[in-house]
Amino acid sequence: RYETFSGVALNTTFDAASSKLDVEVAVTSNTPAVFRYMLLLVEDNIPATGEYAQNGQSDSYIHYNVVRDVVTSVAGEKLNDNLPFTVGVEVKATKSVSIPAGWNVENMRVIAAAMTSADGGYNWTVNNVNECRLGGSAPYIYEE
Repeated sequence: RYETFSGVALNTTFDAASSKLDVEVAVTSNTPAVFRYMLLLVEDNIPATGEYAQNGQSDSYIHYNVVRDVVTSVAGEKLNDNLPFTVGVEVKATKSVSIPAGWNVENMRVIAAAMTSADGGYNWTVNNVNECRLGGSAPYIYEE
């Protein structure tokens, strides 16, 4: 088990007319570590019919947490120019993506993960994660 020492916040804007989603992710840390971030778009409530049929399931089966897009690389993208974070200082990154027709934006979420490496950048581990609906936001979550 890895200790969580970062915080992740999200702010998104969705323009339905252009299907453009703008995402701002913010990360803070209480440890001077190097971070990357990863963004995923997921959709819920997809009926298992037609092209989304589920082998061995009835047509009433519903898919949840379907990854529609990995907006960044699965290995994440650099934060803070790949330099260790200053403890307590917020670092932000932004991304824009177009949502294809046929995806139900009412059932979609953005998931942001802050990733760190314990081996000098060869492997990356998710240290913390947060999520919000398209057009929504999610503040830092603190343990009480």
